[in-house]
Parts: sequence; structure tokens; C-alpha cells
Amino acid sequence: MSPVTALPLFRLIWFYISGMLLAICYPTDLFITLILLVALSTLYLSIAARTISCAWLNPIGLLLIFLVGYSNLLLQVGQQKKGSTWGHPHLKGYRACIQKVYHPHNCQAAITHIKDDLGWHNSRTPIQLYFSKPSAYKPKKGDTLLVRGTPIHALPSHPMQQAVPLTSLAYPSMHRHVLKQINQDFIVLQSLDQNRQWATMITQWCSDTLHQQLKDRQAIALVTTLLWGEKEDLNPALQKAYVDTGTIHVLAISGLHVGMFYLLMQAIFRFLFSHIGGLILPGLFTLLWLWLYAWLCHFAPPILRATMMITIARIGFLMGRGFNRYNGWMASAFALLLWNPLLLWNCGFQLSYMATLGILYLQPYIHRLLAPKNYGLQKIWTATTLSIAAQVATLPLILYYFKQFPLYFILANWLVVPAIFAILILSLALLAGSHLPIMQTCLSSILSFTLEKLIAATNAWVCWLAKWPMCTLKTATVNGYAACLLYIILFSICLFLHHKHLIYPVIISLCTLLYSVEQIQIRIAKQKKCKLICYNNDQLSFTLKDGIERLHCDRALSEPICDTQWLGTAQSTAYSTVFKEYTQTKTIKSPLTTALQKPANDLPCKRSSHYAGGIIATWDKKVILTLHQIPVDWYGWNRAKLDADYLLINADLLQDIAIICKVLHMKTLVIYTQQDHALRYHPNIKQLGILPIWLKPGAKKTLTWLKNL
Repeated sequence: MSPVTALPLFRLIWFYISGMLLAICYPTDLFITLILLVALSTLYLSIAARTISCAWLNPIGLLLIFLVGYSNLLLQVGQQKKGSTWGHPHLKGYRACIQKVYHPHNCQAAITHIKDDLGWHNSRTPIQLYFSKPSAYKPKKGDTLLVRGTPIHALPSHPMQQAVPLTSLAYPSMHRHVLKQINQDFIVLQSLDQNRQWATMITQWCSDTLHQQLKDRQAIALVTTLLWGEKEDLNPALQKAYVDTGTIHVLAISGLHVGMFYLLMQAIFRFLFSHIGGLILPGLFTLLWLWLYAWLCHFAPPILRATMMITIARIGFLMGRGFNRYNGWMASAFALLLWNPLLLWNCGFQLSYMATLGILYLQPYIHRLLAPKNYGLQKIWTATTLSIAAQVATLPLILYYFKQFPLYFILANWLVVPAIFAILILSLALLAGSHLPIMQTCLSSILSFTLEKLIAATNAWVCWLAKWPMCTLKTATVNGYAACLLYIILFSICLFLHHKHLIYPVIISLCTLLYSVEQIQIRIAKQKKCKLICYNNDQLSFTLKDGIERLHCDRALSEPICDTQWLGTAQSTAYSTVFKEYTQTKTIKSPLTTALQKPANDLPCKRSSHYAGGIIATWDKKVILTLHQIPVDWYGWNRAKLDADYLLINADLLQDIAIICKVLHMKTLVIYTQQDHALRYHPNIKQLGILPIWLKPGAKKTLTWLKNL
């Protein structure tokens, strides 16, 4: 019997996930599925009651698990669609719980219930709430609001939603709502979720203690990020440095934090119960504190995965039974997917479980390649093999989600992971020691000073390493299909090294061929697409590309720069000629009026020039317009509206949006803002009738359309 088939939970979770995938591809009526599920359950129980020696995972049991996965996903998708429907006019209001506060007038919340003429219904929809400046209410995390009215659909809550349809299951559509006056548009309720209220109170107490003991704001932000995952106050540049060096996993609440917390609690309780003897009490108290930590972190999927695996292993050890690490890995995955099947499409869930699988399977093989005799070298080699195994196992997912791969992750993790472990220990000691009656001031001062210096050194190391040349390998051609092929290749290589069968090289060659064909198709498709790349660098800058030609426009330049490497000198001269004709024309006030009043079929394929308000460019019959100031002739405009496909403006011009709407009829609006949190309330946005795209400082947004061949 092979090791894989000897694992019953492998077949269990395989059939369960297969049922969920079939529900995605071929959904059917939920009522019929539930009837089949009840009938098959009755048959299974009747056979199991009559036959004592019947295996619990017989073909009927596997089919039952398959239907459980199928019906569970259909039920979750049905509830999500029902809770996310806001279009009917009978909706009266909803109840929302604030999860993150970005700004005194901007927060993210989760809608828990909606109300219509039929009563209250459950909902699982994220929403962005904006409060007007005169409002006396300041949003706080954990507050529950009862809101009147209907929100409107906004940008997706996750950037992968537009590119991958399946991710919309794990990340529902985002909505936004502007709230003006308390007790009129909304009221503040006491949270009905007592557990969440207690968790919020504990984390708030810890946060207040850290603010009293630490002076450095970034040190406080890093500690709160490591303890319970609040990244709102962490510097975005610092987060990017952690991403570029491959150490971002230490900032995300994951199994690494659970393992560190488990080792710390285990050492403490073994010391406290050393005079009693035995391992039962230290093990039970350690597991109790481990689940308390998972509760404080709101039961995030990586936290639950690690906590459940440790719990299963410790209970099996205390009961005197063996523990199979693969069975524990699959048991935790099955329990989480049974609780919420939509976690299968969650990025954190996928990265956590694939990294764990790499550590369980690949790390022993990699570790046996070298056998250093020095104790220090042994620890360094062990940490290195753990990092390599996790990165190899998650490589396709990293390329798929982040479009880059860190090249110095081994060097970065050598110092960052031990430093993070020390930071966690010092943070917990500071929280406990700051309230001790004996030596409170002296102990807190020493711990605060040491903690701030260690955090500063760790951040400096990460930022310095991120500036090295060739820090990351960037790629944008790995989609879902390519990621699956890469995983098949990776699994086939592992199986070939283990079994030495010739079928695996054949599979590797076939998948490599399919991957090459996929990459060629992607390159051909890029030639057929036009791109508008907007980037906020304190100017209304953008770049137009179509795979062959490229044009960069910047208002600081006297004339848009045409990339002669792509376009050639002749075409660059043509742009200069067009610009001179516009500037020398006396019968026309601006090139904007002439260009936009022409029929769409008469527009030049590629052209750009300046006018009084900014830059106008046409690219494959699309009109791109920047506006950094209102031209004088717009104030007295009395003619028909001009069509613009893309309008790029400064956020300061929103106060004159009525004049802009009188002159232009725009399809897409990109707002260059100077605020760190781009999604902010502005009363004049309602006049647009379209959904704007906010571009934060230093951010970049790519808009695409098919090229007219």
C-alpha cells in the first residue's frame, strides 16, 4: 500500500474539494442537491449499522463527502449572492461592524444584516464607510452601526477580483456609503457579539500600553502587526521592503507566529509546573493559551491551521497515540473548508497550507544534503532549509499573486526570523512587566529601550537589503492556468525523485510544453492590447503602450516624449508637427475642441499634444485627457459635450466638477490624490454618475482595452 493511499484523510479532502470544484463549474439547484445528500446519508448509515466491518470511507462514503462539498459551496455562494444584492428599492437599511479605521472620516466595515420589507437577513458584504467632516462621530474598531438607506457598488475589495472570477467567491464585491449626521443617517449600537467585544477590549488595552511605553510610532505599528495583524499604521515603504526581501510572511499572522508563541508558552508552563511533574498540565495550559491567541486574531485561516495541527499532535501525544503530520495537515484543512468552503480561494489559506506542505515534505530531503558538525551551523542550515522548502512550495502562488519573486530571501530570513522571535518575546514581556508593582519603572524602561533598538535595527536591515540590485525577479505572465502547470511540474519532480518512474518525466515534458504554449499566447495577446498606465508622481503622468509602440506623457515637459526606440524618428517628428499646428492655429482656442469634436472614426490612431488645461492624446481611437487646471473658455461653455474615454485630473479640481461635467462626457475618471488613503469622501463625486479610480501618491494603475486591428 502506497503512503498516499494509506492516508484516509487524503481521500476525504480530495473528494470534498472535487465536489466544490464541480459546484463552481456546473452549479445546480440546491434543493435537489440536499435531497440527494439526505438520501445518500440514510443509505450510508443503514449500511454502516448492519455491517460492522465496513470501512468508514467506502465508495458510498466518498460519494457522500463529494456531495457534502458540492452542496456546502452552493449554500455559501447562495448566501453570499443573497446578502450582496442591493438593487431592489425595498431595502431599508443594514447593520455593519467596523473592522479597520483608515482615517477619522474613513473606515472599512463588514455588513452583518440587511433589512427589507420581509425583515432582517444575514449578509457577508464588506463596505467602505465615509463620514462627513461636520459629523461628531469618530469611527472606532469594533463599533456596530445601524445605517439607513442603500449603499452603492464600488471598486472590488481585492485587486484579483477583476482578473480572476473565482476570487470573487472569497472576496465579495465592495460597496460604499456616505454617512452625514448621527441619529439621522445612522446610529451607534452596542455590539451584540460579546466575544468580539472582549477581543477588541483586550487588543485596545495592549495598544494603549504600548503607546505609553514606546515612543517610536513605527515600533508600535510593527509590534501590533506582529501580535494581532493590524497593519494600518505601518509605513507602506517599509511593507514594500519586507515584500521585496521575501520576509513579508513575518508581518502576516501565520503559523510562524503560532509556533513562536507555542514554544514560549510551553517553556513558561513547564517551568511553572516543574515541581508537580508530568506533561499533562503544561500541555493543556499551553493549548488553552494557544486557542486564546487564535481568538484574539479573529481565527485567521493560517492561525487556525497551525493551532489545529499543534492541538491534534499534542492530544495524540498526551493520549499515548502516534501522530501522522500529513493527517494533521489534512485534518485541519478539511475542518476549515467544512466551516467555510470559500477559504479554498483565499490567498492566505493557500500560501499557508502550501508552505506547510513544503516544510513537511521537502525540508527533510533538503536537510540531508549537508550535515554540518558545528552546532551553530546546524541551526543556520536548518533555518535555511525551512526557508527554501517554504519558498519552493509557494513559488507558483507567489508569482501568481505578487508577480515577483525575492532573490535574497535566504539572507534576509537569517536575521529577520530570529529578530522577530526576540521582538515577540520582548513585546509580551513589556505588556506583562509594565503592570508589575515591583521594579515597574526600571524594568519597563529597559524593555522599551531594547525593543525599540531591535525593531529599528531589523527595519534598517530589511530596507538596506531591499536596495540591493536585482532584489526581486518580476514577472507578470503567470496566471491561474500557468500556476497549476507549475505545481504539476513541481509535484512530478518530487514523485520522480521518490519513485523513479518514467511516467513523471513525460508529465513534466508535457506540462512544460503546455506552459510554453501558454506563454506564447500571452505574448501574442499583449500585442493586441492597449495599455494606459497612470502613475502618481506629483504630476499627471501616464504612459500609452500597445506591445509595439510606446508614448510617455508628462505635464512638466513642453511636449510629450515619444519613445523613438519603438516609434522611430519619423513618427516622433510627426508628433512635433501636430503640436506646432495646434499652437500656431489662431481660429481655434485649443486643440482640445478640434480633436474631441471630430467623429471617432476620423481620430488619428496615435497622437498627443498639449492644450491650456493639460495633455490630450489619442491611442487606437481612445481619447485620453489630463486636466490640471480649468481652461478659461470652459467657464462660458454653451456647446455640446465633448467625449473623453479617460480623464485624469487632480483631486483639487473636484470642487469644479460641475464645470468639467458641462464640457466633457467622460467614461473613466482617474483622480490623482495627495492623500495616503485614496478612497475618501468628497461630496462632488456624486455628480459624475460614474465610479472614479483614486490614485494614491506613488501608486500605479493600468487600464487596458483591445487594440483595433
